[in-house]
Amino acid sequence: MISSVISYLNVRVNLGIGHTPRTVSCQRLEIRRHDTPNLIKQFQTELFSTLFDYKSEEEIINEGYEGALMLVTKAIDKIMIGGDDVTKNDLVISKLLGQNIEKYRSLFPHVSAAIQLASEERYPSKGDIIRYIYTDSQHKNPLYRVIR
Repeated sequence: MISSVISYLNVRVNLGIGHTPRTVSCQRLEIRRHDTPNLIKQFQTELFSTLFDYKSEEEIINEGYEGALMLVTKAIDKIMIGGDDVTKNDLVISKLLGQNIEKYRSLFPHVSAAIQLASEERYPSKGDIIRYIYTDSQHKNPLYRVIR
């Protein structure tokens, strides 16, 4: 079971034999994406390090899984409580504007943020990087789902 999950996610675990440091390399996850908030990247990196810090599949299932669940609980608490542990910069998503605003047919989150910038007399154009934070991803009006 664990080996099929590892295979799907294309996770490579270097056990750190000798002087080589232990590392976990992942693909197909937000860790690899350039537009993922730092908070998510840090969480996923720590999650995989916690989960795969064991030598056998049995240890991963029995001990790594419990450690991973505890880490998830702490991350949820950190986000819900906020405070100094989570800054706005930890939540920022950055996306490249692939075309000028008026050419988009759908209001993707980065397009909504670009429209907000345009309403403030800052006119983003094709090739600009748009930085935004989700505030209400379920809002009926796409322009109110993000803040720039």
